[in-house]
Amino acid sequence: MAICADFANPAHAEAAAAQQADVYIASALISETGYEVDAELLAGIAKRHQFPVLLSNHISLTGGWQTCGKSGGWKASGELVISAEGSDPTIVLCHVRQGALTQKKIDSR
Repeated sequence: MAICADFANPAHAEAAAAQQADVYIASALISETGYEVDAELLAGIAKRHQFPVLLSNHISLTGGWQTCGKSGGWKASGELVISAEGSDPTIVLCHVRQGALTQKKIDSR
């Protein structure tokens, strides 16, 4: 489990891989301007360590920081499988089994 900027430190995901993690989960506060770079980092973690990566990103203003939502999941190849659309409340359900990631998105509207 990565909390906020943990996933930006390569040693964090490397430690998870060394402990034979089945999945890497990041809980974060990512803004719209930072999302693309952070999404590339998360996709790279998935591909490098060959495990699914899940992101739970905040969806609103917090402490003066405007986040962008877009919670989602990357499969072990680094391909984005599912992503919430922006900062609308959305439930993103992912199932990880034997290293494979499947998804289902439920829009709360």
